[in-house]
Amino acid sequence: MKIVFLDIDGVLNHVRMTDKIGEGLDVVSKSAVDIFNDFTDETDAKVVISSTWRHVRGRTHEDLVALLRSLGLTGDIIGQTPVLRERHSLRGNEIYGWLKENEALVGREFNRYVIIDDDSDMLLWQARNYVSVDNYTGITPNTTYKAKRILDSFK
Repeated sequence: MKIVFLDIDGVLNHVRMTDKIGEGLDVVSKSAVDIFNDFTDETDAKVVISSTWRHVRGRTHEDLVALLRSLGLTGDIIGQTPVLRERHSLRGNEIYGWLKENEALVGREFNRYVIIDDDSDMLLWQARNYVSVDNYTGITPNTTYKAKRILDSFK
């Protein structure tokens, strides 16, 4: 199974949308969503949300999935990373936590995944699975090209 850990702010939206994001709205770029949908369609990667959108007060996983569907996301969303409460928790730790919790689903080696994020707070050994996104532009075809190469390298 191929997994993509998806951040939203900076990936499916970007700095040039600050006027809308600054109002506290859940907004995404339609073109970014289209690029991401093409990626999941082509790779059949399952989506795990690693974005801060997953811990908005009172929002359940089902609420988040419904919101993302209403914003045009079509991929198979199979979960979200846990919210770790440590003071300096890295997103990489949350991703590792999800992988460990879902070992039966992804296997013991869990290397068939890619992280698409504009932040770099990953664990050192996750570098080979990480694709950095420029938060000024958000996700691009070049981003998904790199992500596909990562997923294809673990056949």
